[in-house]
Amino acid sequence: MAVMVKLNVSLLKDISDDIDFCFKLAKEESVILLPGLTVGLKNWVRVTFAADPSSLEEALDRVKSFCQKHSHQHKVHIDLV
Repeated sequence: MAVMVKLNVSLLKDISDDIDFCFKLAKEESVILLPGLTVGLKNWVRVTFAADPSSLEEALDRVKSFCQKHSHQHKVHIDLV
């Protein structure tokens, strides 16, 4: 299963677009997402759920941490449930 998620890059410092987001996420958190631009959707990402629940939870925690670190604000509320 997969979902497409819209990125609001204006809320993130040092992130220019979906490709930049995915590249930095992979480098910093070892989580791979597909940039939406690869399917014609700029500033979207594709999240594929093909892992056991505990691995998926860990990956989503890493995405949340990444977003918080790159946020213009110090605290970001992100619901991943």
